Amino acid sequence: MTSRHVDDDFATELLALYRDRVTTYELGLKRVADALSAITRDRTLFNLSQQRRLRVEPGRIKEADRLLAKSQNPKYAGRIKDPSDVFDVITDVAATRVTCNTVRDVQAITRAVQNSATLPPPAGISKEKVSEDYIEQPKPSGYRAVHLLVEVDVPQGSKYVPVVCEIQIRTLLQHSWGELTHEDTFKPGVRVPQLVTSLSKRLATALAVLDEIAQDLRDELEKIEVGTTSQYPLDETAADGRATRPVPKPRVSIDMLREVFEEVIGRTMNLTSSEEEAIQKSFSLAGLTDRSHVLNSLIAASKATREAFVLHPVQLSDSDMLSAASKYSEHEDRAVANEVSRLAAVKEERISSLQEFEDTYAPGEVFIGTLVRVASRYALVQLSTGETAVLSVRHLEQGKPTRVDLEDVISPGESIRVEVVNVSPQEHRIEVRPVTDILGRRES
Repeated sequence: MTSRHVDDDFATELLALYRDRVTTYELGLKRVADALSAITRDRTLFNLSQQRRLRVEPGRIKEADRLLAKSQNPKYAGRIKDPSDVFDVITDVAATRVTCNTVRDVQAITRAVQNSATLPPPAGISKEKVSEDYIEQPKPSGYRAVHLLVEVDVPQGSKYVPVVCEIQIRTLLQHSWGELTHEDTFKPGVRVPQLVTSLSKRLATALAVLDEIAQDLRDELEKIEVGTTSQYPLDETAADGRATRPVPKPRVSIDMLREVFEEVIGRTMNLTSSEEEAIQKSFSLAGLTDRSHVLNSLIAASKATREAFVLHPVQLSDSDMLSAASKYSEHEDRAVANEVSRLAAVKEERISSLQEFEDTYAPGEVFIGTLVRVASRYALVQLSTGETAVLSVRHLEQGKPTRVDLEDVISPGESIRVEVVNVSPQEHRIEVRPVTDILGRRES
C-alpha cells in the first residue's frame, strides 16, 4: 500500500500551521521536561542511588518535512483529510526521552509518570495508545522502549491550551541500539535491505541479553548498598550499632488496602494494576502498613474529600484519594486535607476551562471574524474574541456538484460573519462556516 499524493496546497498549509503552533509545542515540551525532572528528583519515589540512574534527555519537536512525510503513512488514511488534522492525529509532534540504567528502572519511572498528577494522559486517546510497551513486545525491527503519551496545558493568549507530548523511556543499551542502527531507517515507507534488518535484530537481541545481565548486577549491588536506599534501612539491632545486612521495610498488602477501602468508602476500590502497585509503594514508603494506620488515613482522606467538594465540586478518582491518604501521619490530618484540596482544585480548574470554552463556542453561535489566512481547502478566521477558528471548504461543498477553491471566493483581511458548526475543547479547535453565501456573492 503506498502513500497518497501530497499536493502543494496541503504542504503549504501544513507548513503555515506548523509555524503557528511550534512555539506552543516548545512550551509544552519544556513543561513536560520540568515535570519529569521533578519526578526523578522526588525522594519519596526514588532514593539517591535510583535518581543517579535516571536521566531526562533533551526533547525535540518533529521537523515540518518529517511531519509531512509521516502524515502520508497509509495507517492515517481517512483520518487526515486537512492539514490541521495532522496535529490531532499524530501524537509525537513533541517528544522527549528518559534513559535508565536497567529495565527495572524503566518500569519504575514508567509507574511514576503514570501516577503523576502533573503529567496526566490525554483525553480521547485509547489506553493502548497512551501506553505502549515495546520492551515487553519489541517492534519487528528490534526496537525496545516504553512510550507514554501525556498532556500539559500551556498559555496561549488569555487561555490555556492542551499539548500532547510523547515520552520515550528506555535503557542506555536500548538507546545505544537506536544510535548504532539509526532507528529512523526502520520508519514505515523506508525500504531496508534484508541484511541490515537481520543484523539490527541480532544486535537488539544481544543488547537485550546484556540488559538482563545489567539487571542482575544491579540486584547484587543493592544487596551491599546497605543504608543508602529507603527499601533497605540500617539494621539498628547490630551489636556494634552498624548495619551488617539489609532489613526490608514492611510492605502494605494490596488485599488489606482493598478491604479497608471498601469498609470506609462503601464500595470496591477501582484501580488499574499499575495504580495499585504505585499506591502500595506510596503507603509502604510512608510507613502506613498497619491496618489501623491505613484505616485512619482513608477516614481522613474521605473526610477531606467531602469537605473539599464544597469549594471544588469535582469527583476525585480512587487513585487521587489514595494518593492523598498516603500523606497521612498519626494524629495529623492536615497533609491529607491539603493534598485533597490541591488535587480537587487542579481538576476543577481544568474542567472549568474546558466547559467555558465549550459554552462560549457552542454550535450555532455566530461571530464576526477576520480572515487571516486563506488556502484552497481551508481558511483561518481570527474571531472577535481572539480565538482562531478553521473554516473548512467541506462545509461549502455540501450539496454542490463541483469542487470549491476558497482562494477564488475570499481573501485575507476580509471581515466575515461565521457560525460555529463544531467545537472540540480538548483539542482547542473551533470549526466554522460562513453565515453569508460567499459563493453567490462572487458569482454575482
